[in-house]
Amino acid sequence: MNGEAPEPLELFLVPTEAAAQLGVSVRKLRRLRQAEVGPAYFTIGSRIRYLAADVAQWRSDHPDGVQIPRRRAA
Repeated sequence: MNGEAPEPLELFLVPTEAAAQLGVSVRKLRRLRQAEVGPAYFTIGSRIRYLAADVAQWRSDHPDGVQIPRRRAA
């Protein structure tokens, strides 16, 4: 990089990009989000976005991943 600030859109990741950076499927990323144990995210309208820095931080904080809590049968 040449010392310039990154383009604003480079800061945001769509779920497929975030999943690829984490080495998980989009489905697992969604399950992590639903279980509230995945990287921080936000919505723009109905679209989910991740900050690249949040994904990188989550990956370094969880090098072995996390277990998704199982739902209890009703």
